[in-house]
Amino acid sequence: MIQPLPSGYLLASGNTNTVYARWNNDPVGKPSIRLAAWMPDRHGTFTFSDAITDDDGDHWEEFFQDNCRSCYYYFITREFDPNDVGIDDEDHDGNEVVTVRVRSCCPCCREGISCVVFPCAAGHDGPVPSSSFSSVDDDVPPMAYAIDLQPTTGERMWDGVWMQRVDTVTRLATGEYPTLNTYGDRSVCWGNDNTVPQSLPEIVRQVLDSPANEDLGTAADLDNNRRKVRAAVCDDPLTGSFICSGYDAALLVHAAYQSSAYLLLRGSGFEAHNGVIAVGLHCHTHEQDGQTLQGYITSPGYGGRCWFLIHETSAAGTPIETRALLLGQIPNPHIACTSTERSSSEPAALAVN
Repeated sequence: MIQPLPSGYLLASGNTNTVYARWNNDPVGKPSIRLAAWMPDRHGTFTFSDAITDDDGDHWEEFFQDNCRSCYYYFITREFDPNDVGIDDEDHDGNEVVTVRVRSCCPCCREGISCVVFPCAAGHDGPVPSSSFSSVDDDVPPMAYAIDLQPTTGERMWDGVWMQRVDTVTRLATGEYPTLNTYGDRSVCWGNDNTVPQSLPEIVRQVLDSPANEDLGTAADLDNNRRKVRAAVCDDPLTGSFICSGYDAALLVHAAYQSSAYLLLRGSGFEAHNGVIAVGLHCHTHEQDGQTLQGYITSPGYGGRCWFLIHETSAAGTPIETRALLLGQIPNPHIACTSTERSSSEPAALAVN
């Protein structure tokens, strides 16, 4: 399987950028290969231009509790000393007036806050619908973006996002901290109007561009977790097959599902973890015998040679993005070739599903 990697994926600490693949077998018997990429601190910006308004009317209740309950004008009628309300202290017959009954100029107490015209008698502007995410406009912390793939077809089965910093020198990580729009298991809520992304680059882009769902976290939660992950200590060991930085895509092979390719790559010197091989891929144009092929090459294996592969093409001629044909080995194009001898594996055409 081929899975594209997000451009510029880096780690917040350490000189090596890592992506790992690991074999999962969940309780309901749906095995998958997980690929997770860590992005560095400040790899984007959380900006939500679509304010999330308070449709339940809580902002009116909050305004009432904060401003109206103790307001000087919050009454229907009240008895005052004449001098306090600025009227004469004698009636038309010349008798002394001790108190006067005054009707409030604010209708809040007798008719409700919805009948108040703002600015009100006390000088307050009206309540504003709460929008806890409208103020979120800040750098994104170190984060992990993960995708679980069906091992034979490459179909997306699950995706998750969380805040986490990783030191790839020690392969230690901080704890996982929730981010926006994610459930308790770190899976992403893409919303009803969004197209579910099928690759890691799409996940990164859509997470940063999607409006926030206030039901799954608040701006305060985000800021708190962002501070925590930046200050946390990397002490949680990571496991899996690791890929260094700078690759365009990853080749994922499992022994139980792509046995021929697995044996070839293991024999070529590529490491495996728990039956999974994860190999970094560079985009490459290969010319041989008058033909030009667009595809990928792996990092060099034994003998400094790279495996060359292309997307598998269906009968209708439509590329299937995650499935590939492993064609054979070629010299490392980044090192000057000193021999014209062809590898015995060059003519091979071995399917990697």
